[in-house]
Amino acid sequence: MQINSIRFDAYHEEAHEFYMAYGWVVLTQVLRPVQCQQLQAAWEILCEKYRQEIGCSPEAYRRAVTQWRDLWKTETVFHQMLTEYFAPLSAKSFELPGTRLLHDHIISKSSDSNGEVPWHQDSMYWPADRTGMSLWMSFSNVPVKHGCLEVINGSHQWGISQPVDFMSNAPTPADKATPTYLPVNAGEIIMLHSRTWHRSQPTQTLQTQRPAYISLWIPPHTKYYPLNAQWHPLNQQVMVEPGEFLNEDEFPIFGKPTTSLGNSLANQHEGVPSPTGMFNAKKRVQTDIERLLGRQGKLSQLLQTAQQRTALLHVLKKTNPETDPSQLSQLIETVWVSATAYELHRSRNVFNSAYAHWAQLSI
Repeated sequence: MQINSIRFDAYHEEAHEFYMAYGWVVLTQVLRPVQCQQLQAAWEILCEKYRQEIGCSPEAYRRAVTQWRDLWKTETVFHQMLTEYFAPLSAKSFELPGTRLLHDHIISKSSDSNGEVPWHQDSMYWPADRTGMSLWMSFSNVPVKHGCLEVINGSHQWGISQPVDFMSNAPTPADKATPTYLPVNAGEIIMLHSRTWHRSQPTQTLQTQRPAYISLWIPPHTKYYPLNAQWHPLNQQVMVEPGEFLNEDEFPIFGKPTTSLGNSLANQHEGVPSPTGMFNAKKRVQTDIERLLGRQGKLSQLLQTAQQRTALLHVLKKTNPETDPSQLSQLIETVWVSATAYELHRSRNVFNSAYAHWAQLSI
């Protein structure tokens, strides 16, 4: 096991050289503890607001939802931190006077929802024609046992591959490489090239929450390229034609606009020709439940009431007699919350837990 101990207290020339060579770098003393607490508090308030809008219990919400997107659009403190700290770091990584935000999100592991994010490269999932980078930061200390980020040194130089399906066990180029573990303290930032192979494993503790705030960045002169990821929800926020520059209302530029692409690379690949696995999991589950209940509609509508969920439970108990009914009931609830969170707030379960468990049923 290789555990990183190399940190830089500022993004100076030596740190940039390290980033360009390894595809990642850890920066310390970026945010103060009080700033991390402000971000976490804003996120927790947002989670509670969203939970109440769905109408589920706190336990059901934590079990179902692990990713929250576009916090910069609604939470002032996130936009402020992006402007003052994250955007300048991103621009420096590109060697440019400005940068463009693709989106930001929080991914949380907890005792209620605790899975693995498998090996992947970020920009393979982006409907954009350029590579970029991400800034990964936790609100609290993340030792190795808390599911810290793992990377393959120098793998950003391997080129591109198709997007990895998180619901598949298909082999990846990173499987046989030696990972480097990146434990961090609260307020430290991992700068990650969008072609660097990385993953995070489940936490080995019962810590209540392990939220990581991640912002993804591209050069200002990036163009819309939907062929990479026609299934991605980001496409719904794009108001331009393929080959045009991304619209600033959803993908804002921080710093000075520039036509230079800096050290960014071309990011055009074959995408996913026939989406399966996680790429259309929600749609498959909806089709199944429509057939089982004998009516059509969105998942959030099909399972909105306790009566509707009970009706589905009666059907599943007949086709899965050896499965504990309480487990079936919890799965139905988790599917409902997962679908509703996505339809209302674009929040979701990044581990695809509910849909993966649904696929194991006899229907």
